Amino acid sequence: MYKVSQYTCLRIRTGREEKDKNIAKGQSVKVTETANPENRLNLLADIAVKSNNIEDSDILNDRIETLKEKIPPLKELHTDGAYRSEDNDQKFEELGITHIQTAVRGKKNKVEIKIEEREGEYEVSCPLQKVKSKKTRSRYQVCFDKKKSL
Repeated sequence: MYKVSQYTCLRIRTGREEKDKNIAKGQSVKVTETANPENRLNLLADIAVKSNNIEDSDILNDRIETLKEKIPPLKELHTDGAYRSEDNDQKFEELGITHIQTAVRGKKNKVEIKIEEREGEYEVSCPLQKVKSKKTRSRYQVCFDKKKSL
């Protein structure tokens, strides 16, 4: 029997047609499946087929409420960094969903970033600064002083 428990999370897998440098046509398929460790078998929760010129984060933004309607106890959604956006973060917070990224979106750091855990807190440092984390409702956050980093 399939369990929908308090710990229900989803993960998104991406399949897309190979793009040729000269051809911008194609489709992107986003498959969202349950990922509950208590289940021997997980289920497909959502399938979205869109043109491959649409941002992954925009596709997810259109699907977040639908996913929550389909699986009301949804607590976590695992994606790669391409699905993150300010709008998505806001929707996740409103719906009580923790978004877990397996990779961070953006350019590769030009400097080394270190993260150290100390007594339940985190210190994040770069060559010019060391900042203590602040606990938000569901995660930790650090903010570097841009002026000190220049």
